[in-house]
Amino acid sequence: HTFSHFYFLEEGITAVDMELDIDRMKSMSKRFDLTLKSIVFPRNQIQNEALETLKIKGFRAYRGNQENRFWSNSQFDKESLLKKVFRVLDAYFPISKTKSYSVNQLKSFKGLLNIPANRFLRPATKNKWLERQKIKRIKREMHQAAKRGTVYHLWWHPHNFGTYQKENFEFLKEILNHYQFLNNKFGFESITMKNLAEKMSNENI
Repeated sequence: HTFSHFYFLEEGITAVDMELDIDRMKSMSKRFDLTLKSIVFPRNQIQNEALETLKIKGFRAYRGNQENRFWSNSQFDKESLLKKVFRVLDAYFPISKTKSYSVNQLKSFKGLLNIPANRFLRPATKNKWLERQKIKRIKREMHQAAKRGTVYHLWWHPHNFGTYQKENFEFLKEILNHYQFLNNKFGFESITMKNLAEKMSNENI
């Protein structure tokens, strides 16, 4: 997720800034005996020049944006309030179509595999009715992906669980239990971005 939560599309960013942050990220990972191969761009700000640098540095995959207007690639200050509001509402109600891809439909850009996000697991709120709509939407999309054999990329920020911890972990447990059901029924597989990129690379050889 970068070294400094680096925003790749904001004003004043240079290629030197990008490379320095990426190098710091890789250096820090070595302290924990990790080899980074995938990346999530903060605020989903994907920049082509950064992808080229990441490829040179040994990265294989990144989380792309969902292909609809609510998640389009943009600078934070240039996003309209309406876009932000609809993005929140979309977590609870099907106001946009969630595009899905089979593994073979995933594409590489600048040498890195683009694995688009499907759904952001928003942190829990006090509104129990809204929370049920959110979980139903996620489980319904997971079920469709399992039946169709497509990728379902669910993501969230771990620190979002800091408030309403009990509720957040209960919802996560419900999602994991549903995954187990889909795994047993359809062979739905859990896989990291790194492993998916390596699997595709091996199959293409």
